[in-house]
Amino acid sequence: MTKLSIVDLAGTERQNKTGATGTTFKEGSLINTSLTGLSRVVRALAAAGANGATTGAGGVHVPFRDSKLTRLLRDSLGGSSLLTMLLHVSSDPFHVPETLSTLRFGARARTGIHNTIKAVPAVPSSMSSGYRHDIEAEAESVRKSKEKLELELRVRQRMIRSLAQAYHLSTKALEQLETEARAEQNDQALEERDNSSRRRRTRNRHLVLVQVSLCALWLLVEMMVVSKSRGDVSF
Repeated sequence: MTKLSIVDLAGTERQNKTGATGTTFKEGSLINTSLTGLSRVVRALAAAGANGATTGAGGVHVPFRDSKLTRLLRDSLGGSSLLTMLLHVSSDPFHVPETLSTLRFGARARTGIHNTIKAVPAVPSSMSSGYRHDIEAEAESVRKSKEKLELELRVRQRMIRSLAQAYHLSTKALEQLETEARAEQNDQALEERDNSSRRRRTRNRHLVLVQVSLCALWLLVEMMVVSKSRGDVSF
């Protein structure tokens, strides 16, 4: 009987990058748990191969039963089956840690899994060193970009602090000008009120003088009328 197993292993889910919550976060945690169990199995197989044993024999315990994934893949990982493993990596600098972890896992799997029919094909050393050189170059480029962005951030922060200080000083100057303008307006209002009071007092004095003059003129006329009635022409 022939058994065919086709397994699509999900990649490592980092919650700080995916931003997953709720059910998606729980699924990501389960995926990471399964991948951790698979990594332990591959590491144990590599240790068993280093001791000259196969499929975990020779005193090295291989924890196939630690997870459902490794129990399902037991025949593929340590049995007499034809195993082909494809590892997918990304050239994006944002995923450099995941890429390095995947390459290390592939290296352990290549040296650790020894099936009786066919082992994992080896990656040419020249290709591996080329990938490593590209990844290191990308990491260096990311580091330089990070330093440049941090420098620009510090410059912009200084500019923001300078602008904030200038805004604060200009605001205080405007407030002082407004205060002086209000004081000047109040002084002008007081001066206008004083001028109005002086003009009103002057007008009142003029009215009093006019009234006194009229009274004097009226008394003079009365005296003339009384003198005329008495026949006093000399008046």
